Amino acid sequence: GVNRGQANALAQQLKSALRSVQGTRAASACDKIEKFIDDVDKKSPRFIAFPVRDDLVAKAEAILVALGCGA
Repeated sequence: GVNRGQANALAQQLKSALRSVQGTRAASACDKIEKFIDDVDKKSPRFIAFPVRDDLVAKAEAILVALGCGA
């Protein structure tokens, strides 16, 4: 599974995206969420099982839609 360092790195990406949203920098938040998705994909299936990966990506994609990313 994901080790503590990998989990912390993924969590930091999401925290950074949240700070961007709170600072009304949606484009920056979109970029950070997309990077999060890429990183989750790179860690699958070796460190993140596909069901967990699918859940994380689905939730991140829902955030992208809610932020209007790519619109």
